[in-house]
Amino acid sequence: MLAIRFMVEADLPFLESSADPYLRIRYLEAYLKCFGHKFTDETKFRNAHQALALAKEQTAIFR
Repeated sequence: MLAIRFMVEADLPFLESSADPYLRIRYLEAYLKCFGHKFTDETKFRNAHQALALAKEQTAIFR
């Protein structure tokens, strides 16, 4: 069975768990684009930005 649903603000832990930093960057950018203007939890907003910065640092190491 395949279920498709809209992303919700609580999905952040699942988006941070990808082993591929390039994929993680895409997930986190989509998350921030979706919720960047309407976060209900400021901590999740900061965590998403920190996770994105970390993923970008990891890709710089691979270059």
